[in-house]
Amino acid sequence: MGHFQNDEEAVKRLQAIYKDDKAYSVRGAALQSLAQDKGSGTAALLEKALSTSSPDNVLRRASLRAMGMLGDNAAVPSLLEWSSPGKPSSLRGIAIGALGRVDLKNHDITARLISYLNESRSTSASPQSLRWATARDPAAIEPLKR
Repeated sequence: MGHFQNDEEAVKRLQAIYKDDKAYSVRGAALQSLAQDKGSGTAALLEKALSTSSPDNVLRRASLRAMGMLGDNAAVPSLLEWSSPGKPSSLRGIAIGALGRVDLKNHDITARLISYLNESRSTSASPQSLRWATARDPAAIEPLKR
């Protein structure tokens, strides 16, 4: 449904699915479709979902992925928070990947992403999850090669 851009009925239906469906995986898929659609109010809904508990963090994982898909720079503070050391590694890896897709001209974010490469292998920061860094800053190419 995320491919029905500029379709208010699709957005309303996806919002209703997120709000009312009993299956967390379905609610997560609705969040990602809303991000694909880039409808108004999606950023706020993703922030709300990020603070919602669910089994295996299904909603948090979907929200973090969707923030990257949405590409709204307003998500940067949340993505920085969830990509930080101390957060669960499964969520952290998703936040790192999403962070690489927002605020593409911010060299501080590129530096933060590159710093994750220097962490131990037990973290979720991998060159694959940081691939977007090269799109924003040529200075990222050499650290990624290393």
